[in-house]
Formats: sequence, C-alpha cells, structure tokens
Amino acid sequence: MEQTAEEDLGKAIQDTPVFQKIMEQKHHHTTNVGDHSIAVEQQAMKFCDALDKIGLHTDRKCVSVAAMCHDLGMADRKNRYKNDIQCWTEHAENSVEEARKLIPDLDEKTEDAIRCHMWPLSRHAPASKEGWILIAADKYVSTADSLKKLMKGKRKKG
Repeated sequence: MEQTAEEDLGKAIQDTPVFQKIMEQKHHHTTNVGDHSIAVEQQAMKFCDALDKIGLHTDRKCVSVAAMCHDLGMADRKNRYKNDIQCWTEHAENSVEEARKLIPDLDEKTEDAIRCHMWPLSRHAPASKEGWILIAADKYVSTADSLKKLMKGKRKKG
C-alpha cells in the first residue's frame, strides 16, 4: 500500500535528531513525547476523515505537520524549563522554533496550530479549524493516556 504525502512527511520528521530526542522522554503517564506525538497525529487524521465525510474539508498536511511537531519544544525539557508550569506555558512557542528548523518554509497556519495547541494556557485560540483539530486530538490522546493509568491503578488495588 502506497504511503500518503502526510505519512511521508511524518516519517521524515520522525527521523530527525530532535524527534529522536523526544522519543526518550517520558510524557504524561504511560508513554514518551515522541509516541504521544505520533498518536496525536493518528487521532488528528481520524478527525480530518470524519470532518471530510460531512463536507468540512481540512488541510491534512497542516494538521499532520502540526501534530508531529507540537511537542518538539519539550526536547531536553529538564534543562530548558525550570518547572512544569514554565514547560506547559512555553513549550508550544519553542515547538514552533524547532519546527521551523526542520521545515524552513513552514506556513503561518501550521505555526499557529502548533503555537496554540496548549490553549487556553497559550492564551491565544487557534485561527483555523486545523488548530482546533490539533487541540482536540492532543487532549483526546492525553485524556486516554491518563485514563489508562487510572484504570491500571484501580486494577492493582482491586
């Protein structure tokens, strides 16, 4: 089966040193930052498919790139940020900077989606439906991860 352009670009991002660095960092409760980003990209593409079915077409390349790059700013977070709150509020902007290094012609819509993925902590709501898709996919995957940890803990107690 032939890969889509989004899958090719996602694979290229995964093969970069900064993405490999985030593959080594724990994220949320049961995963690492890289695998989280891949899961967000997969969920975001499912949201795009669903929206396409109802006639609300999306920029799939924007969504895919934004999802794969949205947490690149977490690379080396223990040395980059003094605490979790600083990481939560600043990593999105740093992720845009990292994404620009990988994709010099990164478009404004994709930058905005990455920059706003932590809304409302980012204080700026996304300017596009693609940004909202990224927020939804990120929160969905993060929530599922938290629920997995919660359910695992309940099984051990019971």
